[in-house]
Amino acid sequence: MVKLLIIAPYYEIATNLWSPFLKGWVSKELQRRKITPVLLWGDDAVREKVWNALKDSDIYGVLGVGHGNETTFTGQNYNVIVKVGDQLTEDWKRVLFGPVSCLVGQRLLP
Repeated sequence: MVKLLIIAPYYEIATNLWSPFLKGWVSKELQRRKITPVLLWGDDAVREKVWNALKDSDIYGVLGVGHGNETTFTGQNYNVIVKVGDQLTEDWKRVLFGPVSCLVGQRLLP
C-alpha cells in the first residue's frame, strides 16, 4: 500500500487557504489514484504526530503547508516540525518532502 502524509495546519490566513484544499481535493485525488492520504489536520499537525506517522513504512512522501524560514518548517500554531540540526531518522530519509511554505528549502534540507 502506498501512503502520503499530509500536514495541514489550520490556524491563520495562509493555512486557512491551503489546508482545506489538501484535506479535500488533494486527499480525494490521491484516493482516486490508489494512494492513501494520512491526514494530520489542525491541531494534529505538530512535530510529535508527524515524526510518529513517518514510522509507517508505507508512507513514501510528505506534503504539507505551514510556515517556515531558512531553517525551519512549522505546523499548527508555528509548532516546529523539522529544523536544521535535527537528527533525521531513517524514516525521514526514506520519504520525499514537499512542503508549501515561505522560504523552506533554503537551508532546511540538502
